[in-house]
Amino acid sequence: MPATLDMVQLQAELQALREQVVLLQQQVRRPQVALESSRPAPFLGQSLVLTGTVTDGTGQPQGGTAVVVATTWGRLRSRDRLVAQQGSSLAVTTDAEGRFSLDLLPPTSEDLLAAQQGALEPLLARLDATATTPHQTAADLREMAQLYQWDVNHAYRQALDIYFRDFGEGLLESVNRHDYLQAWDYLEATVTAYVQPPGSTTVAGLGTLMVPFRNWLGPWLEVFLSLSQTQNPLPAVLDALQKTSPLGNLQEGVYRRVSDYVGSQSGIVGAYIGRKVVEKTVQSFLLEGLDSVEDAGIKADLAPTLNMASGLLAVGGVSGLQSVVQTRRDLKQEVGSQVEASGIAVGALSDRVASMATQVTGLQTAFGTVDSRVGTLTTQLTGLQTSLGSVDSRVGTLTTQLGDVQSSLGTVSGRVTTLQTRFNQFDSRVGSLVTDLGTVQEQVAGFQGRFAQVDDQVGRLSTQFGGLQRSVEQLDASTTTRFTQIGGRIGTLEGRLTLVDNRFGTVVGRVDTLQTTVIDFDRTVANVRDSVGQVSDRIDTQAATIATLQAQDREFDGQITTLQTRSQATDGRVTALGQEVVGLRQDTVSLNNSLALTNNSLDGLQRNVSTLNTQVGRLDTRVTTVSGQVGRLSTSVTSLDTQFGDLNSQVVNLDGRFSNLNGRMVNLDGRFNTLDGQVGGLQRNLVTLNRAASSRIVGLEDSISRVGNNVLSLRTDLNQ
Repeated sequence: MPATLDMVQLQAELQALREQVVLLQQQVRRPQVALESSRPAPFLGQSLVLTGTVTDGTGQPQGGTAVVVATTWGRLRSRDRLVAQQGSSLAVTTDAEGRFSLDLLPPTSEDLLAAQQGALEPLLARLDATATTPHQTAADLREMAQLYQWDVNHAYRQALDIYFRDFGEGLLESVNRHDYLQAWDYLEATVTAYVQPPGSTTVAGLGTLMVPFRNWLGPWLEVFLSLSQTQNPLPAVLDALQKTSPLGNLQEGVYRRVSDYVGSQSGIVGAYIGRKVVEKTVQSFLLEGLDSVEDAGIKADLAPTLNMASGLLAVGGVSGLQSVVQTRRDLKQEVGSQVEASGIAVGALSDRVASMATQVTGLQTAFGTVDSRVGTLTTQLTGLQTSLGSVDSRVGTLTTQLGDVQSSLGTVSGRVTTLQTRFNQFDSRVGSLVTDLGTVQEQVAGFQGRFAQVDDQVGRLSTQFGGLQRSVEQLDASTTTRFTQIGGRIGTLEGRLTLVDNRFGTVVGRVDTLQTTVIDFDRTVANVRDSVGQVSDRIDTQAATIATLQAQDREFDGQITTLQTRSQATDGRVTALGQEVVGLRQDTVSLNNSLALTNNSLDGLQRNVSTLNTQVGRLDTRVTTVSGQVGRLSTSVTSLDTQFGDLNSQVVNLDGRFSNLNGRMVNLDGRFNTLDGQVGGLQRNLVTLNRAASSRIVGLEDSISRVGNNVLSLRTDLNQ
């Protein structure tokens, strides 16, 4: 039993091993598909060869294997058959080496001929394949644009037109501006190749490859448009036309030049570039060049002509513009024939136009007269404005002088304040001096009392001590001498005090005089202020008069502006009359009506001229009146200048007086300083005298004490 079980298990394991071997063999025999392209990132229009390889699991090539290749963009074209097959998916067979190859073509609406592809391929090969942006290969794109303009490059131009028609959707009709030179646009194609056993719905092997095509059409179109605008001859042509062409032939000349330029551009892209250049030129000329056109008729005729030419190109293309040009030529010939047929009417028309030209000449003469009168009035108004300016300058000068007077008054007030301060200081110093003098007098009075006491004591001593007369007489003599010296010194001090009192009285008198002068000056300042107030009132009156004159001046300006407006309206009517004359040459029937309207306009112009003459006369009268007022104003201002001159002289005199007063104050300050020094010396002398008197009184008291002691000693001796 165990042997039987072992055999069963062994057979089961062998069967499992056989199944695994079969699966491994299937995996080994399963095909592997690999794809590669001849260019990693080709440019749109370049030929691209796709190569595929089919191998087994060990890497051995699988020859004769059927492979299905499909793409999401473009067309596949076989390479191994006599009759090439094309489509979005193709079935191919590998060769002995297990390889297959196909061409991947852009999905154009029609196949390019060999000559067209041969002309396009070399130029695409010149583009820099390593350029990360179109701007890096802009020079090659510019060369492609230049070659497109050559007439001999028919095949190259046709190839580009096919690509723009099929892949340039949105480029030719774009509304928003986009810079295509900044980054590449890509058209991506995903190619899939798979091996499918016959009769099976499963895939045995699969390979995938994504191919990005760089779209160069947008950058090339941008470079082409820039190049064409640089080479654009239309601005010079338009400038020459508006300078040399008559007014009637200007529109036809513009249409013909624009049509010739756009018609000379070959190809679909060339026609589009031509329309864009014309549109850009028209816009630039309308925004910038039209301002340089001096003739108003040419300017009025050229702007709608250019707009119409641009619009016709955008709507009907070159053929539509050529049709308009041909229609205008036919109409011009028809009108010319009709004008020639009505020669008599044209002759009569010429006579009437000549008479109208004579009337217009008369009107121009009248307008010249009006212009001269207006110029005269303008000159007079300019003189008035100059006079008003001089008045303003004089008023400004007076204002400046008033400011100077006010500043001078401020200076005087400051000086008076300084003087009062100095007077206050002087009063305080005089008070201190009086106090010191009182103290000295008190000390002298004390000295006199003491001297009286000493005299009494000496008298009593002289009566008591008769025996000591010699000593006492000597002492009296010395004491008298000393007292005489002290009395002399005190007399000198009293004389000095008297001198100080006299000087103080003089100073007080000067102060009183100065106060009187200041009071007179205040009165003068008050009078000056009253005069300034009167002058200010006069200035206000003159300012009101000036404001009235300015209002009248503004009224004159308004009337002159009205006259200029009417003159411009008259010029406009004359211009309209000239346009009506041109219209009369083209239409005989409307001539009579236009002439009647013109006659009415002339009558109205004559009435306007007469009215204008009347208004000019009134304006002359007003100007004369204003001139008289300005003269009177000038006289008033002159008198005002005289008054201000007098006031200025008074102010100058007042400044001189204040200068003298200031000098006197300086001298007074010097005297005050001297007096302060003298008072200080007197105080020092008084202190010294006080000290000497005190010391002498102490010595005298000591002497008296010694005499008393001696007397006592003598008494004692006498008693003994």
